[in-house]
Amino acid sequence: MDPEELRVREETLRKLRANPEAYLAEYTSKFGNVLNADDAATLFDEYNQDRAKYRVAVHTAATWIRDELFRRALAETAPEGRNRVVFTAGGNAAGKSTAISFTKDGSGAQVIFDSTFSNPEHARGLLDRALAADKRVTVLYVHRPLEDAFHGMLERAGREGRVVSISQLIGSHRGAAETMRNLWRDFSKDTRIQLRFVANSGAAPRLGSIELAAARDYTEIEERLYELLNAEYRAGRITEAVFHRIRGRGDSGQPSGRRPIGEGSSGGPPQAGTPESLP
Repeated sequence: MDPEELRVREETLRKLRANPEAYLAEYTSKFGNVLNADDAATLFDEYNQDRAKYRVAVHTAATWIRDELFRRALAETAPEGRNRVVFTAGGNAAGKSTAISFTKDGSGAQVIFDSTFSNPEHARGLLDRALAADKRVTVLYVHRPLEDAFHGMLERAGREGRVVSISQLIGSHRGAAETMRNLWRDFSKDTRIQLRFVANSGAAPRLGSIELAAARDYTEIEERLYELLNAEYRAGRITEAVFHRIRGRGDSGQPSGRRPIGEGSSGGPPQAGTPESLP
């Protein structure tokens, strides 16, 4: 992060430490029981000034809000008929919100944890915590062809200013699929857990199977995404700043290897609790 991004990081953490309950209440008022770090980031004015530039800077504060609300939800007794946690899984710009609406899986949930599930260890930790709290669990995996996801990200960037690098985009799709294969192996016969698969391609989403999470070789599509990015920039449809952020680090535009935004910073489950737990 450059000095300005570091300043924003420290400022958002300072504000959160000073009045965490206000941020938690504001999030719940605006977004209800759907927990998403990107939504949490919008609670900070600094982020809203330049979402493409400051998303990483507010990541720590935003994920603390999401994770603390999740911790509290697991500690509460759910309303009658809503003792279920729904986790979304799928790469960046896969269309997870569309899938939730399509399947209506959120209608019977106490809480929806909206993330990519692209870190298998982190995802397993979240699922284990929900089971330990005696919750029923649904994991809703969304597969979208990477070229479609890339164009979806560009459209979203125009509306909301949020982008990820090509490396992060591919990493999130690859990681989410790996997570689902692992969960299917370990939990496909567990009656406490429902694993659902949605294909978000074509005119409308449709239900699918574990085959949607098959391992894939991303070499050719990675080259194609860099070609599409260059074409968008040459045509003047994206700014130079957005171009460089999507292209990622390195003179050649090769993957930077950074973890997808929205995942935990370690292999374990999120550690929220008190504001003192913030860096």
